[in-house]
Amino acid sequence: VACLKVASQAIGASPFLLAWPLIPFMLLLGLILYWVAITAMLYTAGDLTATCRDPADWTAFNFDEFASIDPAQLLVDVASLDDASTTECYKDLTGDSLRLACASDPNCYVGYKWNDDIRYAFLYHFYGLLWTSQVIVGISCVVVAATVGQFYWAGGDVNKMSSWPVSTGAKYGFIFSLGSVCFGASIVAILMWIRYVLTFIDNRLKALSGASWCATWFTCCISCCLWVLQKIIEFINRNAYIMCAVKGTNYCVSAARAVKLLVMNALRLITVNIVGDTLIFLGKVAIAATCGVCAFFMAELDYYNNPVDHPKTYLSSPLWPVLISILIGFFIAEVFLSVYELAIDTIFLCFCDDCDTHGGEPALAPPILLDVMGVDEPSTAAAPIVKGNKVLPEAG
Repeated sequence: VACLKVASQAIGASPFLLAWPLIPFMLLLGLILYWVAITAMLYTAGDLTATCRDPADWTAFNFDEFASIDPAQLLVDVASLDDASTTECYKDLTGDSLRLACASDPNCYVGYKWNDDIRYAFLYHFYGLLWTSQVIVGISCVVVAATVGQFYWAGGDVNKMSSWPVSTGAKYGFIFSLGSVCFGASIVAILMWIRYVLTFIDNRLKALSGASWCATWFTCCISCCLWVLQKIIEFINRNAYIMCAVKGTNYCVSAARAVKLLVMNALRLITVNIVGDTLIFLGKVAIAATCGVCAFFMAELDYYNNPVDHPKTYLSSPLWPVLISILIGFFIAEVFLSVYELAIDTIFLCFCDDCDTHGGEPALAPPILLDVMGVDEPSTAAAPIVKGNKVLPEAG
């Protein structure tokens, strides 16, 4: 509970931190738009080809017969068209000439055929999407952790923090710890990429010839193992980024230090996670419920509930507006409360590192944590020293 209180104080000392999720959200949105645009360019970079059904499979339709056609038989006929044999046609035409010829042929359609170079380019482009998104998430973690870490090492004294703590945290995220974030993101991105490629191959095999149950089971097991490994790496990355932010060490050293501290304080970790996750979930539910209640009362206003005076804005039922408001409220709470969740993890790791460095008892923690541990507050609070890419407490 003390970690939660200190995390609340840290966010209160840097209120602009609550608005930080808007920046990675905009970056992710820009990344998706860029990725979709490049994907469209890659798709149209293929060779334009025309495909025709074999003459033996041609089917003639007469609109005069539609009045007496059996719908069930029509579905059977349409399904049989999918099994018709096809071949590439109009090979001597290209560009607009090919499009025009195929448009006048009811048994022809055009499409783009990718060569191997474009396929490899798309696989690389897809990996770039996964890696860049993980980099954005990692930078966001470092920024929040560096900002909250300043509060801890300053002993909870706001006056001993930097004038713009969020700006200082952004400097750590975009400059000092960028290499560590890129390295950690590459590990997760590779695992995600392999999982998606295996899923794609499995679906293609099923669509072409129907994979055997043994192959499906094997692919499913591999995907599950990769998913578990991915979640483990993401957990390690999250804590490694925190240590990168508060200690200034590289990824490997930070990850090893974080794992060591978490293993040594496993019981404390479980307690903090249970209490923190419960309170955060209740907060999300409360925010979503508040949004739903507000939407319900708004739907009961005369402007939405009077079909005579306001026919254009009349709601026959408030169900959908309320449900949509609840979902939007929960999503927004999920985004912004993630800052509070990361702040709790940062305070916990700083506390564990403080205890491990000073013989089992915290020496530089804020007063709340010192009181919980039964440690007297120092006469002179430790002021933070920013040296290179490290935030270190003053010795003594």
